[in-house]
Amino acid sequence: MYRRTALGQILASVQRIEQIVRQIRMGQADIDTQVQRIAQAVTDLGAAVTAVQAEIASLQGQGVDTSGLDAAVAQLGTAVQSVQALAPATPPPPAG
Repeated sequence: MYRRTALGQILASVQRIEQIVRQIRMGQADIDTQVQRIAQAVTDLGAAVTAVQAEIASLQGQGVDTSGLDAAVAQLGTAVQSVQALAPATPPPPAG
C-alpha cells in the first residue's frame, strides 16, 4: 500500500509539473505575440514619422512656417528611437 501511495504522489507531482510547463509555454507564446505586435507598431510609427517629415519639407518649400510641427515631430522621432532601444527587433527563440 505504501508503494502505490508513493507512486501515486509521484505521478500527481509529475502531472502538476507538466501542467505548469504547458502554462509557461502558453505564457511565452503570448509574450512573443505581444512583442511582435509592439515591434510592428514601432515600425509603423517610424514610417509615419518619415512620411510626416516629407510633408513638412513640402510645406516649407511653399513658405509655410512649420517650426511648431518640426519640434513635435522631432519629439515623436526621439520617442520611437527610445522604444526601439528597449528590446531587440525580434524576440529570441523560445528555450527548450
